Amino acid sequence: MNRKPQGPRAKRSSARATENAEGESKYSKRESNTTKPYLPAEESAYEAFAAEQLRRYDPHTPAEHDLVFTIIDTTWRLHRIPSLEARLSIEPVSAKLTRSLQILVRHENRLIKILKGAKKALEALVAQRDHPHHPQEILDDGSLGFVLQKNRRDLEDLLKLPPVTNAWLV
Repeated sequence: MNRKPQGPRAKRSSARATENAEGESKYSKRESNTTKPYLPAEESAYEAFAAEQLRRYDPHTPAEHDLVFTIIDTTWRLHRIPSLEARLSIEPVSAKLTRSLQILVRHENRLIKILKGAKKALEALVAQRDHPHHPQEILDDGSLGFVLQKNRRDLEDLLKLPPVTNAWLV
């Protein structure tokens, strides 16, 4: 017995499922605000900030452009945190307030990590673009989880090893 999903049967559930699809889908008729790092009232200030940052970083490739927008969005969100803290400080001390502040601190730390990573990746791309014959110097700090060999003799010694034969294939 091979049944296909039928979807919600009740009218109320069906209507709610339709709203979900219309609101969150990439085919949605209404624009979702979840991808924007700014509130509707902040749009003009954000656009001015973004234009300033684009002039500052001057991205040349699509990858650089994506990293610059990650930097712009993350910086904008980090700048909003002090105002959120100020709003929270008005509330009386409670478990809910403590929890909200903890979440805000975690969010801030996550944003800082994203910002540092994006800036480091952008610096590496720009350095690689400006000095295409020296990629080893760019990535030699261990930020990718490994360190490239600085000593060429070690690399040459590895290349002198006898080739591995697969006798079992013959």
